[in-house]
Amino acid sequence: MEPQILLDPNWEWVDGSYTLYKKGRPNINALQISIALNKEEKILGTAALDMLALNWVERIGGKSLQQSRGRCSYGEFSSSIFSARDFLHCQLWCISNGIHFIFATFICDATPTTEELNEVEAMALSLTLG
Repeated sequence: MEPQILLDPNWEWVDGSYTLYKKGRPNINALQISIALNKEEKILGTAALDMLALNWVERIGGKSLQQSRGRCSYGEFSSSIFSARDFLHCQLWCISNGIHFIFATFICDATPTTEELNEVEAMALSLTLG
């Protein structure tokens, strides 16, 4: 299974990775995508989604500042805006269809614009596995 995304025309893939940069960027703000396949295919509850998002943030050295949840193209998401050393803005989306997971992490070395935040959120919430 590979991640599928509705790519914003202002963004482009970095060769050979699941990383996106804004075209003509003056910074290294990046959206990084990873997946976790549940080989047992046991259905996990929505509470697991929130805990998985918080654990992921802690694992990469962050501290959650604000959480949200909702529905998206693949099913449900839990998101955390968090602080991390040397980064001005970070946000993680943990997205699941109840079985498999997609993680989208937006790490910013420069303060993102409102337009950039909107573009990244729309792309993150469009993620599916195909």
